[in-house]
Amino acid sequence: MEFEEKLSPTNGQLLKDVDLIDDIKAKLEEQCPSIVSFVDTIAFAAAESMVLRGLLPQPKLSDRRDSLSSRAAEAEDNLPLPNWSMDQMLNLFKKKGFNAEDMVALNGPHSVGSAHCTIFSERFYNYSNTGRPDPSLDPVAVDELKKICKAPGSTNLMEERMEGVARDG
Repeated sequence: MEFEEKLSPTNGQLLKDVDLIDDIKAKLEEQCPSIVSFVDTIAFAAAESMVLRGLLPQPKLSDRRDSLSSRAAEAEDNLPLPNWSMDQMLNLFKKKGFNAEDMVALNGPHSVGSAHCTIFSERFYNYSNTGRPDPSLDPVAVDELKKICKAPGSTNLMEERMEGVARDG
């Protein structure tokens, strides 16, 4: 089955190296057909990559099942966007029957790693087209982020650093 939702622009900013995950999934299918789901493959790969980066191993939950259908619109309708406010995220998770603690547990792991400035710099340069930072952000954090992420449209220091890491790593 082809998974259309992984091609969604929403997931496109989240899922990196999908071809590698596809290769891993194909090898798993050769050894144990229809046993390990695509979502478990991603979870196991993410857990192992964190161990390789020096974090302690964590228990791995498995036995999740892939959907019988996969549509990009479902990803776009069900995933929080990087520029959402806390209220928007809480509302999305509440509609699914989750509370704030559940949201942190489910959304928190997505904060591991790095992000492109273009995804979130609007919040501290031009929040809601006001030309001002999001008032809910700590002003000290805004000043620090502005040192790393230049105004939208200019080259961002964080992206330059990450490109250097990718070349050197």
